[in-house]
Amino acid sequence: MRPDHTVYTGERIEGPRGQFLGARVIVDGLPLLTPREHQVGYGFEWGYGGAGAGFLALSLLLDVLGNPNKAAECHTWFKWAVVANWGASWRITAGQIRRWVAQFDREVLHEEGEELENTPGAMIPTGCEAVRRCRVCGCTDFDCRQCIAATGNPCSWVPGEENLCTRCAAETAPTPVLTITEGGMP
Repeated sequence: MRPDHTVYTGERIEGPRGQFLGARVIVDGLPLLTPREHQVGYGFEWGYGGAGAGFLALSLLLDVLGNPNKAAECHTWFKWAVVANWGASWRITAGQIRRWVAQFDREVLHEEGEELENTPGAMIPTGCEAVRRCRVCGCTDFDCRQCIAATGNPCSWVPGEENLCTRCAAETAPTPVLTITEGGMP
């Protein structure tokens, strides 16, 4: 388990002609390593929701928490909420990751039917950045189970609508009214 001030950074490595050569993740000046049982045939990646991003999310959580069960429990949500949103380079601390996990526990692991401490539409600080909550269904950056159940895919955020997920936007969009004029033309 790492102290809260531990710093993790990631950067993409480019060749002399701008070609992508790989990605490097550093923890306190040294490469981030993973236990042998969690190593896979691909490396770390971020900025999207694929396998490399999932591997990075799991590796960060394992390194910070030191608890393989907890890391496995929340790494997919961490991937979508945090890792998939990073740009070409990023920086996060162990303390920020721990605060995200604590918020994950409060949000995702609550009992069904229990009122959440935050209301839909509220911004929830996690230490990494504010986490949005949809004002219609209440899904957050790391808990959109109801959207996945309804559509088969995780939702995303509607541009220009701070707290509205794409599923709810589609379901609440007004149906266009087509008026037929005399002669049958709209």
